[in-house]
Amino acid sequence: MKTLISALLLLSTTGWTANSYALDADQAIKNCLSNWGKHPFNKHHPKYRVLKNRSKVSILNQGGGDIKDTRTTSRPDLVLVKPGVSVLNKTRLTLTNPNGWYCLHNNVNVLTKLYVTLGCKSHIASSKDGVNVLVKNDKGDEENMGSVNVLTKTYVERKCK
Repeated sequence: MKTLISALLLLSTTGWTANSYALDADQAIKNCLSNWGKHPFNKHHPKYRVLKNRSKVSILNQGGGDIKDTRTTSRPDLVLVKPGVSVLNKTRLTLTNPNGWYCLHNNVNVLTKLYVTLGCKSHIASSKDGVNVLVKNDKGDEENMGSVNVLTKTYVERKCK
């Protein structure tokens, strides 16, 4: 409990607040498109779908923090991924559509292990630059996954056949 309180105090000293971090979905998509630079979507009116967990907050593996997208599309598929807030969890994002362009939106992790599995040709970006405190990332050469992370470890794996 003392570690959790310390982590939350560290988070508060970064200047992060829920309101300052929140973006609406359309702005989040535009930010991801900007982060990718070159992409196959209409930058003014992109069509996208949304993936989110069952609840906005997942604590101690309660609340359903995992998100899975294993569909395969024949065309580029723009997807807004809203994992929510995860505290003291193991959260898994399985994003394996080879034509998937995944935009992470407002991911917050405290004392969490975040596992991201990407398809071999999938793309991923964040809608906002991240805030990291005492974090270890094993993401290799992946694109920016910015999020708010406190005492968190992130693993990114490419799944190629």
